[in-house]
Amino acid sequence: MASTPLSRLSRRTHEDDDGATGRSPWRRPGFVVSAVVLALLALLAVVLFVLPPSDDYTPPPPPPPPPPRPGFVVSAVVLALLALLAVVLFVLPPSDEDTAAPQPSPQPSPSASTEPEGDGEPVAGESVCGLAPGSPGIPVEAPTAQWQLVGTTAVPTDPDGAGPGVTTDDGFASCFSHDPTGALFAGINWWAQGFNGRSVEVYEELTAESPERDAALEQGLTDNVQGFGQIAGYRFIESEEDRVVYELAVRTPNGSLASLPTAMRWEDGDWKFVIPSTGNPGIGALTDLAGFTPWSGLS
Repeated sequence: MASTPLSRLSRRTHEDDDGATGRSPWRRPGFVVSAVVLALLALLAVVLFVLPPSDDYTPPPPPPPPPPRPGFVVSAVVLALLALLAVVLFVLPPSDEDTAAPQPSPQPSPSASTEPEGDGEPVAGESVCGLAPGSPGIPVEAPTAQWQLVGTTAVPTDPDGAGPGVTTDDGFASCFSHDPTGALFAGINWWAQGFNGRSVEVYEELTAESPERDAALEQGLTDNVQGFGQIAGYRFIESEEDRVVYELAVRTPNGSLASLPTAMRWEDGDWKFVIPSTGNPGIGALTDLAGFTPWSGLS
C-alpha cells in the first residue's frame, strides 16, 4: 500500500504510545515531586493532630494589632465629647450659681411724633404751616392762581399749593411753600402788603433778619397806602433750595413798566424778603416785557 501523509501520521502516533508505556514512572520528574509533597503533608498532619503537645512548648505571641487610623481616632474623640456634653446638658441638674440672671426687657423708645420738640419751631426745610413743597424747578409757564386784591394790587394765591397758608381776618398773609413758585408768591405778597399801609408788620414778620432790617425798624417806617400798580410778569435770576432771586415786572398806576428786584430767603419755615445791604431795592424802569414771563391778575 502506498504511503500517504495520513498513514504516516497514524504510525507515528502508535510508536509514541508504545514507547511511553514501557518507561518506569519513577523516571518522570513530575511524579517524583508530587510524591515528596504528599509525604511532607502527611508528616505535618501527624505532628499537629496526633502527637501530644509538650509542656515546655509556648505558642508564639499573636501579632500586634495594626495601629489605629487617624480618622478613627478623631471620630472616637468627637463621639466622647458629644456624649459628655449630652450628660452635662440633659442629665446633671443646673447649678444655682450658674443660673443666668433675668435680662431686663427692652424699653420702647419714645416716638418722635408723640410730642412736639422744643418750642414748636419748624425743622429745617419744613413749612411753618405745613404746606408741602412743590416742584424744585422754576415755573417756566405762568402758575395757576386765584387773584385777590390787597389794597389796589391783585395778588396771586393758591392756599393748598404755593400759599399763602395763613391769612388773618384783616387780610395779612404769610406762609408759602418751600419751592421757587412759593418764593414768587411770597415776594409779590411782600410788595403788596408793604404798599398797603402795613410796613411795620411786613418788616417784622415777612422780612429776613439782617442789620438793614433792624435799622429800618429802629428809624421808624412810614406807611404807604398808594399801592404800586399791577403785576405784569416775572423773570428768575437765581434759584437755590433756600434762596431765590427774580425780577417782577410791574405796571405802575401811570401806565409805565418798572422792575422790582426781589431776593427771598427761606427762614423759620417761610420765605422772607432780603433787604439789600445798600438799603435800596434797585427799582428800575422797563421799556417792555422782553425776557419776562407774562403774568397778571388785572390788566
